[in-house]
Amino acid sequence: MFMTKPKIFLIICSILMSSSFANTQTTQTPTPPVKHRRTLIIGLDGATGNQFHHRGFDQKHAPNMKNMLLGGVFTVCEHDEDARCARTHSGPRFDSSYRWLTGPGWASVITGMDNKHHGVKTNEDADLRAFSASSKQYPSLFMRAKSAGLKTAAGGVGAFISSSGKKEIEYGVVDYECGFAKTGSKVDVNSVSSCNLDHRKSFISGDDNRDNQLTAWLLNRISDSSTDVIMGVFDMIDGAGHSHGFDNNDKYLEAISAADVQVGSILNVIKERAALNNEEWLVVLTSDHGGHRFLAWGKHGKKKDQDEVIPFAVALYGSEQKLAALVYPVTHMDVHPTVMHWHNIAPTRVDGRVQGLQ
Repeated sequence: MFMTKPKIFLIICSILMSSSFANTQTTQTPTPPVKHRRTLIIGLDGATGNQFHHRGFDQKHAPNMKNMLLGGVFTVCEHDEDARCARTHSGPRFDSSYRWLTGPGWASVITGMDNKHHGVKTNEDADLRAFSASSKQYPSLFMRAKSAGLKTAAGGVGAFISSSGKKEIEYGVVDYECGFAKTGSKVDVNSVSSCNLDHRKSFISGDDNRDNQLTAWLLNRISDSSTDVIMGVFDMIDGAGHSHGFDNNDKYLEAISAADVQVGSILNVIKERAALNNEEWLVVLTSDHGGHRFLAWGKHGKKKDQDEVIPFAVALYGSEQKLAALVYPVTHMDVHPTVMHWHNIAPTRVDGRVQGLQ
């Protein structure tokens, strides 16, 4: 049968369109699966901003944390009056009854609120009880994450989390969000979970092995992909500061280096998981307070600048998101809103701000 030129043209066009469509279908790139977002908060109890900077950048004896800082965004702190240093809550600058101590410091970190709002003045049971009331209005990042359906975990010793001491229980501010009993919080020191934590672990205050035990526990939690928000507070730096001074002395600086080894082992596992397990990690590093020398020992509580300058850093692993520059002033109250932003949890009123994330 004779075919006219128009018919031949239409058949050729049809073949070409079909071929083009087939090529489009076969070469289309599949949408990659959404990465699982996770968070680690590294708490360095008693790490002063200037000595942390000195050990890592001047002496070059904290290479793991230094590399984390250089791969992220961080505060420079060359001396305790350096305007670039991160700082704590306002402490006695607001009211002379408040102190730069562990309980008030970590309360500000986990709530994003200044001490004048969370009301925790010292590490004493009577003062920690204030958190049971204020946390209803200003809940911790653990409570907010858990309410959003995420799994939470935290480990450490008093006054971050209630723990057994050499003589008596040392109460921790995290547990007071669950209420208080006649003495102390309602959460038993040996509890493995609580109202705000799916995984809870306390170690023995004063045990020389407590930070090593914390590292092993954190590695287990990191290896459990169901745990979304994790926080660990290393305590030996603070212990060295109290025994030898929170200044440029060998014992205190060596404690920073010891923590660096532990943090390095944790970051290596996070990097590995980010590469192999389709995870993207937010890691935030900070402290609860600084400190100063007092005679042959160390103290913290009321001394301006020295007791309130701390390290602060934000890093991402396994994420294609670019980090944003820090917005000054930087405080440890910025941890809470930063973690909430990372996990797409609606913002609430806080005194801190989102740092490092776009």
